[in-house]
Amino acid sequence: MTEVIHYAIVGGGVSGAYCAWRLKQAYPDQNIVLFEYSDRIGGRLFTRQLPGITDINAELGGMRYLPSEHKIVHQLVTQLGLKSHPFPMGSPEDPSGQKNYAYLQGKNLFVGDFNNSNKVPYNLAWSEQNKTPDEIQSMVMRLLVPNWQELSFDDWFEVEVFGMPLWKHGFWNLLYRVLTPQAFQFLKYGSGYDTNVSNGNAVTLLPTGGDYSSTNQYVTLDEGMEALPRALADEFVDTYHGRIFRNYRLASIQRQEDRNYRLQFFETQTIASKTQDVTPALGHELVAEQVILAMPRRSLELIDWDCWQQDDFLRENLSSVLIQGALKFFLAYDYAWWQELGLVAGRSITDLPIRQTYYFTTPKPQNCSSVPHQKALLMASYNDIESIPFWKGLENGESFPGPEGSCASVLMVEEIQRQILELHNLRETPKPYAAAYHDWSEDPIGAGWHSWKAGFKYNEIMPKMRHPVSSERVYICGEAYSADQGWAEGALETAELLLKEDLQVPDHPTTEAWCPNYLRRLSY
Repeated sequence: MTEVIHYAIVGGGVSGAYCAWRLKQAYPDQNIVLFEYSDRIGGRLFTRQLPGITDINAELGGMRYLPSEHKIVHQLVTQLGLKSHPFPMGSPEDPSGQKNYAYLQGKNLFVGDFNNSNKVPYNLAWSEQNKTPDEIQSMVMRLLVPNWQELSFDDWFEVEVFGMPLWKHGFWNLLYRVLTPQAFQFLKYGSGYDTNVSNGNAVTLLPTGGDYSSTNQYVTLDEGMEALPRALADEFVDTYHGRIFRNYRLASIQRQEDRNYRLQFFETQTIASKTQDVTPALGHELVAEQVILAMPRRSLELIDWDCWQQDDFLRENLSSVLIQGALKFFLAYDYAWWQELGLVAGRSITDLPIRQTYYFTTPKPQNCSSVPHQKALLMASYNDIESIPFWKGLENGESFPGPEGSCASVLMVEEIQRQILELHNLRETPKPYAAAYHDWSEDPIGAGWHSWKAGFKYNEIMPKMRHPVSSERVYICGEAYSADQGWAEGALETAELLLKEDLQVPDHPTTEAWCPNYLRRLSY
């Protein structure tokens, strides 16, 4: 007799691990199984260690959260007993990193110079001058939506700009009508991310910048952000006796006459952190009453399920989010050479392909004039969208030393080091001895994060996407179709709403008084 799984949860990222954890707590006698494509629980929370550095994590995926805003993450961290510490974006003397570097259009300046139009290398209009990129975006929002502070989440979808609902505007299109091309370039490169000025839904992107968000106090986990989904999975198995099948790829979903689902899986193998199907193919057919797809858009598209084409809602809205590529490079050095330049924590910004460089160091001890001679970590590049093809062209060739499966090529490291020198206006620095690299644009994940497309009224799409076909017991959760895209909180929000509203799973103390960010706040 074929075993019937009550809940088959596919995807071992934070939303999948959370669904498994919550369901097994609520229904301890039910057969609940978590399936993961690779050998690792964590998804886009991916923590690695570089040799010689044990006290600082190389976060190749999500690297931080905001306790004041990311309520589920914060409550889970507390309940699971995970230790955290501040993720500074500056030093105690310079908490917002104003003394960090910027290098734009071949000109060196400080981030604190961004509000001085005599120093920034852009020919800004009079109304755009002497404003930081955040302040320019804040000006645009107040110009177009003067009552923004009074708006609820749903109110934003009733705002009209230039005779058309705001949600129908692409953000780049909208900025082009308000700002000069030079101001747009300043916004793009001064913010550090292409996503911030991409042509995604203006309701999503217009409120994300601005000087009202400059006081954020970020936090990260001592053991790395991957510790959160890993702790959920460990409790699911060790405390609640759930089961996890790693190295299983879901290939197809087929509904049977008894309304259960026949799931076809193929075994995969993970070698040096790279996962692919076992050859020759080893397939397994399992039966489930209910299926939760805790997966990003590209992973969903790779599953053979008739409803993707046959259901009108899914056919129109599965592609309602942009797939935003992103990648990171970390370099390890024998010591933190950048401290002698006054760079202690936070980021420097450039229009070079490295785009952003983060310094992971602690201040020099008091009464000490020299840099401590200990291994140091630099996130040498954090970039998205436009610059990714540049680095893809350097992927091949000899590998530079680093963690297995996350090595960069020698060509990449040499090019990064050249750009690091240019950003810091130096002729030479110590050479890195190790590197780590990960590109999230590859299958099956396909994206570092997602952004709602223009023309989609996503306040109506989000709840429907969790249970897209009312006659089916197949559900979707994760960061992609959330209101907090790019954050673990978005993945957890959709998972908790799915459990609470669609499956009527009893509340858990962690979330019984929880309300989603987009409903809790009057503004973003």
